[in-house]
Amino acid sequence: MGEDAIERFHQARMRDEARLIRLRNEMIIKRSQAKLQNTRMIKEVLTIQEQVNSKAKRKFTKTKSVKEERDEAKKLKRTTNRDKALSDTKEQNNSEVLLDPRTRLHNEMKAHLLSRESNN
Repeated sequence: MGEDAIERFHQARMRDEARLIRLRNEMIIKRSQAKLQNTRMIKEVLTIQEQVNSKAKRKFTKTKSVKEERDEAKKLKRTTNRDKALSDTKEQNNSEVLLDPRTRLHNEMKAHLLSRESNN
């Protein structure tokens, strides 16, 4: 989930900025930024962070984002509705081939005229 990683990076960057905001010398600021970034890559620091995350009360175990789950649910609903409509149409037409509107209208008019002639 890239969004979480981006958010964590943004928060870390904001913490670093808050630490460095009072510094005036640009060279010292750059050195301190590099130091803070490098401490995040040290193996001991990473293992400590993993331990803290594993002991956390609120664990993030989702592999899919909420948006992906919603999209899948919507797609499933659409396909079931589509399949239901198709099966209903087939039942109504008794598995007849669906005709284009012009041909269907022509057939209906023919049937109507024939029924009218038979009534007279």
